[in-house]
Amino acid sequence: MMPQFSFSTTGVEVVSALADQVQNKTVLITGPSEGGIGAEIAISLAHANPFLLILAGRTDDKIKPVIQKIRQINASVQLTFVQLDMSDQDSVHHAAKSISVTVEKIDIIINNAAIMACPWSKTKDGIESQFATNYLGHFLLTNLLLDTTIKTDGARIINTTSTGGAGGEVDFDDVNFKDGKTYIPVAAYAQSKVAMLLFSAALASRFDPQKVAAFSVHPGSPYCPSKTTSVRNAHN
Repeated sequence: MMPQFSFSTTGVEVVSALADQVQNKTVLITGPSEGGIGAEIAISLAHANPFLLILAGRTDDKIKPVIQKIRQINASVQLTFVQLDMSDQDSVHHAAKSISVTVEKIDIIINNAAIMACPWSKTKDGIESQFATNYLGHFLLTNLLLDTTIKTDGARIINTTSTGGAGGEVDFDDVNFKDGKTYIPVAAYAQSKVAMLLFSAALASRFDPQKVAAFSVHPGSPYCPSKTTSVRNAHN
């Protein structure tokens, strides 16, 4: 019988119920900074004895507290920090190369890192920052690591999206909002999350789900009970 979950189910409860799907797995998580959803994902997964957690974020200072918590929960879990700035394509390439030479396979990729409704800015690659960080960085990282991922039957690619993308669309002719002239922060956020939805659907259509399954997930409401993870600080 499949386990039953509710609005108040915690991450640890879910992982405990599905521990066989985590045990001995190598999992890559982007954006696992302390206080965010990525951190809670990593901490929850640690309860089920994964083989290796690869924590990819911008600065190790924000990841160290998460690593410490995981070691307190389960000292047997291997942990690797990889420096990764999702807004910088050079950083994505460097991180992917570092990961590829470190591990033989990746069982689960959790594309979680994001920024939300921030003021107008462009990355050094000339792309609107939310679209670059939330979508393009993950698109590039996933594709660079795809050969490493498809070595494993039952691999999963999980993209954190948002109902904040509801009603949004991707302007394929102008993702930069006329170089900021028509920029609306929430519209840019929605565009990035719709792009992640489309990316998930495209991945799912390209692979046998028994080989590689792709999903897009909404992380929840910021008004969750205190025992559940808040999404207020998810975008780190």
